[in-house]
Amino acid sequence: MSNKTWQQLAAKAKEIAKRIINGDEEDYKGERLIHIVERLDIFASDVLNKKYANNGSVGSIHTYAGGNQVINTKHSDGSEGSFNSNGNNNPTNNPMDVEIEDYINRTLDESRIMKKNTIKLNESQLRQIVAESIKRALYN
Repeated sequence: MSNKTWQQLAAKAKEIAKRIINGDEEDYKGERLIHIVERLDIFASDVLNKKYANNGSVGSIHTYAGGNQVINTKHSDGSEGSFNSNGNNNPTNNPMDVEIEDYINRTLDESRIMKKNTIKLNESQLRQIVAESIKRALYN
């Protein structure tokens, strides 16, 4: 996993955590999803910290059931940043915080776009769409 960016790892943790309701959910291998999310958080935090090790900045990423993400940072100048995927952010001007804020804002924008593209269909509408698709596939 070392070739992935911290953003990719954190986004994967968030995606998996959205499927967690009571913490007992498992993947196809029988591993609890919450354990997978915890490992991804550790990997993402590690990659982020290695990237900013020379700056004296440290960050920790925590993803909770349902997909809420919290990222906290501490910097060598004593400043601290906090970010929450629900939009409550308290960044500093530190480069690590700027990058994290960009990630949080991008994921917020993506979730808004996904909500806009959601449509509701009843069973008869779905049957009609499937029938039209089959006709197009057979006769074209």
